[in-house]
Amino acid sequence: MTYPASFPKRGFTLLELLIAIAIFAVLAAMAYGGLNTVLSSSRYAAIQVERLTRIQTAVTTISRDLVQVVNRSIRDEYGDKQLSFLGGGVARQARVRIYPWR
Repeated sequence: MTYPASFPKRGFTLLELLIAIAIFAVLAAMAYGGLNTVLSSSRYAAIQVERLTRIQTAVTTISRDLVQVVNRSIRDEYGDKQLSFLGGGVARQARVRIYPWR
């Protein structure tokens, strides 16, 4: 069917639609890659926040325990006085000696 010259053409050609769909597919693939990166970064950040929270809780608990330390001498199995709290050394590690109450 032929149209008169005065009648305007409407719509898009098949080639224009295919080009538009191809451009949309490329943009969607790029958006998916960016979204995937953001989601994996979010998961990693959540894991790091959980680890930091656990570390902060442990440090707070240890610091509260160390504030309440009483330097009281104890006796070993031979009756000699020993310190109950020892610290220092190369690694500056603290040790607590625990003996049964007498």
